[in-house]
Amino acid sequence: MYFNKLIGVKKNLRILSILSIIFPIVFFILETITKILSNQQNIIRIPLSELAVGPYGWLGSLSFIALAITLFVFTIAISTSLPEGRFYKTILVIFFIISVCFFMAAFIKTEPNHATWSVHRVFHVIIVSVGAGLFPIGCFLVAQNIKRDKQWGSLFGFTLITGYIALFVVGSRLFVLTYWPLLGLQELLLLSGGLIWIEVISFRNLKISGSDIPPSLTGHPTDG
Repeated sequence: MYFNKLIGVKKNLRILSILSIIFPIVFFILETITKILSNQQNIIRIPLSELAVGPYGWLGSLSFIALAITLFVFTIAISTSLPEGRFYKTILVIFFIISVCFFMAAFIKTEPNHATWSVHRVFHVIIVSVGAGLFPIGCFLVAQNIKRDKQWGSLFGFTLITGYIALFVVGSRLFVLTYWPLLGLQELLLLSGGLIWIEVISFRNLKISGSDIPPSLTGHPTDG
């Protein structure tokens, strides 16, 4: 498969699926611990980027890394299980880019003062915006790729809805240049919806990994 050749090693779909299920949980645990230790229980106001520059910023950075690992492992997993339709390679590239964006965001941080626009804050906003903006596109392409597939077709509607929710959240000023009080809530909606979708896809991968059909033969290629 495309991504297996890219990283030069064969991965076991079952292991990858389990990791894709575990790491979103790790992410939410790290984010919750960071908010509690930072006395920032207001999930409506505080975004993850702000947690990464507080007194426990290293935990916030670990949250970004856990998110990046989730997306990277997820990308490798779907490379062995999704039907190879018209958008197959594009889907893998999109989710790989998203994982790289969030990994970079762990080290290129924002500013604690929202009025301060430093070079690294500008880069942070751009990086996170690219990652967030690509996610709904990835969902829409996955939906098109699986809609007529026997193994994956039942998740077409769920994937499409996830994409529309993500598009709405991103489009309604999630990562804009002006700070506003609901930024944390919008980020939470995007991350929760996206990670729940990854969990569902990963459980489907786990089911496929236990079937008698090889992952690459789970369905006929769609024509997009």
